[in-house]
Amino acid sequence: MADEFRLVLRMHTPIIMPTVTPRLDVLLHEAMCRLNQNWEGAHRLPLENEAGANVYCASQLILGSTPDRPLSASSERLVSTVFRQDLYLAGKVKKRFGSTFPDGNRLTPHSAISTPFAIFYGVGDGQACAELLGMLSGIGREHARHYGAFNVERLERDTSSRWRLRPWPIGHPNAWETSAEPYVEDKQSLRPKEKPVGVMRPPRMIREVMHASR
Repeated sequence: MADEFRLVLRMHTPIIMPTVTPRLDVLLHEAMCRLNQNWEGAHRLPLENEAGANVYCASQLILGSTPDRPLSASSERLVSTVFRQDLYLAGKVKKRFGSTFPDGNRLTPHSAISTPFAIFYGVGDGQACAELLGMLSGIGREHARHYGAFNVERLERDTSSRWRLRPWPIGHPNAWETSAEPYVEDKQSLRPKEKPVGVMRPPRMIREVMHASR
């Protein structure tokens, strides 16, 4: 049965936000790829489709804070992807010759957001969505190194229609009706596995203040 819902994730480590804000349908599609061990084709998701725009009824990630646990930003210095191979080779050099490369401190700064919660809105089978999200190790960049680690804390019925906080085709009315901040023009995929097209999207980072009891 299709219902509007809100998924609240409790975050355990900071999120390193990618250029394109994580979106519920994209994360669910990644989970389906893992479940089926097939990353080639598109998979059916437990979400309703907005037929007029051919998009899933699924929001982008929203940062959830409380009055006593606000958001905070930090700079995380990590070994770059390119330099990891250098480090591997350096280890082999050191093992053989007793020395390593002279420059062994190539760290790349990443902007990270510490948030107590992350929120997604959608329309569809909320329980199935929650179970699929539980298959993922984290959200955002560097999740393989434990950034963006989370657990699904709760699933709630919701009628706010905040699932519309997502990219829309240029000219679609929802691009102007769902946020107090102006949407901007960009190029993104409207559905998983599709090519990027011109869209109107919300701000990359949207905050929602939650009740302290939550």
